Amino acid sequence: MKPCYNSFGSIPWVRNREMEGAMRIQPKRVRAVIFDYDGPLSNSFNHGLRMLATLARKRGLAFTPRIAKRLIRTWGLKGNELIAKAFGISLDEGTVLYREWSEAEKLTPCGLVPMARETLQDLRERGLVNTILTSRPSWALAHSIDAEGIKEHFAHIVTTCDTEFHKPHPRSFDCTMELLGRRGVREDECVFIGDTFVDIDAGRARGVTTFIVRTGPYAFFDHKDFDPDHMIPSVGHLVPRLRDLNYSL
Repeated sequence: MKPCYNSFGSIPWVRNREMEGAMRIQPKRVRAVIFDYDGPLSNSFNHGLRMLATLARKRGLAFTPRIAKRLIRTWGLKGNELIAKAFGISLDEGTVLYREWSEAEKLTPCGLVPMARETLQDLRERGLVNTILTSRPSWALAHSIDAEGIKEHFAHIVTTCDTEFHKPHPRSFDCTMELLGRRGVREDECVFIGDTFVDIDAGRARGVTTFIVRTGPYAFFDHKDFDPDHMIPSVGHLVPRLRDLNYSL
């Protein structure tokens, strides 16, 4: 049995075969919301595309409509992997460009999506536990969270530095679920908010009810196999949609 590591030490994972496959848990009550950061909360999608185009051209890399389309279709991968795949460069080169991208964001931050801050506050006031499960490393996330002044809204933040498993692997949720379990929150009392195909695949693989916002790549196209009831315009529509679907908050 391989442990998952975070600031609380090693966290064991016990295999549960009922979690495998495309099962979806429909919670009657929501006690915790697991957010991907980029897209659902951070208005980083369009901002990121523009910034990548500028940085790539400075490095002599072409930024063609085909590359832009490839970025949109694969958005959600880890930053260095996304860049390497889209531009057809090595992972090491992708890592260098990703660090430049992260540093540039410190100078020109993208801000939050509309109603993100208000939604986080609303959920906290209702007694729900907000968490982040992101494909960013901690060094790339910390500045944005601190700059926006929203760290207080989250009980737990899990980055790629905290676990060896990453979305869409079902075990990418292990650390988050263990931490929520310490608060008495069951897995079937959680919903996951994402914005990419990686988030859809991760939620399905784990069996967590997943909502996808259109403030990421799905602003441009639909996921033909995703339940439209769980596709929302933005995070600001989350609470109303939960009510429409008869969730207890």
